[in-house]
Amino acid sequence: MAKSGQTYESLKATLDEWEAELEKMEAKARKFRAEKQAEFDSYVKQARSQRDEAHDRISKLQKASEHAMGDIRKGAEKALDDLNDAMKRARAHYR
Repeated sequence: MAKSGQTYESLKATLDEWEAELEKMEAKARKFRAEKQAEFDSYVKQARSQRDEAHDRISKLQKASEHAMGDIRKGAEKALDDLNDAMKRARAHYR
């Protein structure tokens, strides 16, 4: 069970780090001119959606039995990968 707790904590720490970065991006988006802000907000909205999915999967991982752990962990890692991709797109448009 310690391994599942470590996996959960590691994934949760990554999610928390990206949550803080998303909050910083949203603050910067408010400073953009109107036409750029709408575009950037769509990227942030997409990243938030991916964050919600990752959060759901990580929560399931925490509650999963050892038997179900592998599939749920893969899903949680995929959700984090998708969130990472969405954040990269947001960062690229911010710069």
